[in-house]
Amino acid sequence: SEIEAMSTDRHTRRSLAQAAEEGVAAITRFLRDDLEEIEIPAASYSLVRMLARQGFPVSVVDRSNRLAQDSIMRWCLEVLAGLSDDAAAVMQAGVEILMKLSAGIDGVSQKLLGVYEAERDTWLLNRNASRTARIQDILAGRPIEVGDAERTLGYRLGQHHLGVIVWTDDIEVVGGDRS
Repeated sequence: SEIEAMSTDRHTRRSLAQAAEEGVAAITRFLRDDLEEIEIPAASYSLVRMLARQGFPVSVVDRSNRLAQDSIMRWCLEVLAGLSDDAAAVMQAGVEILMKLSAGIDGVSQKLLGVYEAERDTWLLNRNASRTARIQDILAGRPIEVGDAERTLGYRLGQHHLGVIVWTDDIEVVGGDRS
């Protein structure tokens, strides 16, 4: 809910809720069983790939990981505070959990950001290839489905179009700087 862009689409919210639920379970196992690393749930990978294909900035993935860490840490500290009146013991346990959780979430973040970047690169490559193909179809006068072409191009075709070609003669610039 703190990342507004992720909470507006119902499918994204559902994917986020599933990733969060499975992520909390994975982090709980990581802390409880003193594992070396957090096992990233499939729902988290799916969510990150979906965000990349929807054009969300990578900062959304990074921020969601930080918010997850903050929420888990807050919950751990609240539980610790109720377990003992020994402030020093609570503080020591809190520091240990914080260090372990930070290292674990950092590992998760690195992996998920890598998956995001790879998916985003693939998506952009495919999107650009689709756009190029639609433009070539239009310029060649081949029949197209206008609605599909408009969605692919992100541009309304049923309007006036203006094109301009500009060129200059090669001229010598004073000082030799051509910028």
